[in-house]
Amino acid sequence: MSSSPHKPNHLSLLALAATCILWGTTWTVSKLAMDKAGIPALQLAYIRQCLAAACFLGYFLIIKRTPLPRWTDFGWLLGMSVLMMVMANGLSTMGLDHIPAGMASLLGATYPLCVVLIEWIFFNQRKLNKGTILGIFIGLAGVTLVFSNQLDFNAKEPVALGLTLSVAALLSWSFGTVFLSRSKRPMNPYYAMGWQMLMGSGMVFLLSQLVQKQVPLQSITWEGWGY
Repeated sequence: MSSSPHKPNHLSLLALAATCILWGTTWTVSKLAMDKAGIPALQLAYIRQCLAAACFLGYFLIIKRTPLPRWTDFGWLLGMSVLMMVMANGLSTMGLDHIPAGMASLLGATYPLCVVLIEWIFFNQRKLNKGTILGIFIGLAGVTLVFSNQLDFNAKEPVALGLTLSVAALLSWSFGTVFLSRSKRPMNPYYAMGWQMLMGSGMVFLLSQLVQKQVPLQSITWEGWGY
């Protein structure tokens, strides 16, 4: 007997909880990896993306025997990778060099609002009803309350640079989400994400060689790999 469409099952609730916890702690864990383990921002970003890509693509290519994407899909995958992995993930991680994790989390929490505004302004797609606006701002208030004790800035840090990088990452992430939702590709989204992460890790690696010093992988502690 199928479950009621109005009553979420336990797996859905578990997935929602996992998403909130993992997504909500991303900036805090990244900040710890950079400050405590000494891993440069871009190096941290490409290591994470490469490991995640190996998990996703390993599952689909080895276990599920999923065929390779069509050549026509690789251009789309590359474009989405630039927006979602290089710009969004890479720049947001770089921003953590200059702002507290709480502020980065607060900026990240405005993501749903940015998506709604982009669709409303550029595509005339969504209506900003009272329920939508109220829900978004209740969420922002909750994140502000949780991270309020981390919003103190060190005057010596170039805060403006950190905020600029974080906002650029937020906008790229939001536009990428809108483009992704509007492009109909006959490809499993998690499989596509694996390819985007793989491409993104390569591009972030090249970028990191140009703008940041790297630490030898063998010098990263087990604690650092845990982050």
